Amino acid sequence: MQELTERQKEILTFIQGFISEHHYAPTLAEIMTHFSFASPQAVKGHLQALERKDYLKRVEKISRGIILKEKTQQPFSLPILGRVPAGQPLLEEENIEGHLSLEEYLSTPGKTFALKVKGESMKEAGILDGDYVIVHQTTSVNNGDIVVALVNDDCTVKFFFRTRTGVELRPAHPAYQPIRVKENFRLIGKVVGVFRKIR
Repeated sequence: MQELTERQKEILTFIQGFISEHHYAPTLAEIMTHFSFASPQAVKGHLQALERKDYLKRVEKISRGIILKEKTQQPFSLPILGRVPAGQPLLEEENIEGHLSLEEYLSTPGKTFALKVKGESMKEAGILDGDYVIVHQTTSVNNGDIVVALVNDDCTVKFFFRTRTGVELRPAHPAYQPIRVKENFRLIGKVVGVFRKIR
């Protein structure tokens, strides 16, 4: 890892402490307020530098999407970055709490994270409302894989299929319709596991 400036060290220490206390990452606004920066762009510049120097990774379109790299995060824990609908696509701006401790999923630290499912559309694939899906960040997926994707800046979890006209995201529940896209679509990653708390 490259050497940090004093300000970068302060910001990294703040992020580590924030995650330790709250169990989720701070937003740009929270970092900006803590350090009295004039704008979010100043925060983004420091986060980009920390990312270039391999201390963290940022996930776009998720407000608490800061993932500490292996040497700077809790051992055997995955950051829970927010909620992902399993119904119709719906962006959830408010991120939820926690780190999900699952050692066996950390074969690729920094590229694996957890999202909490909201909705019933993947119920018949064994993914229920309230479950956590374990997501490996990748764009290399096959037909039939379960993926997390952005459609018009809205996040959803579905089966992935390439078609002659574009991409089809299929639910696993007859009450929901497939989502067919040609553009304004981006893969976030492949679902590699599901975690469920038994009450």
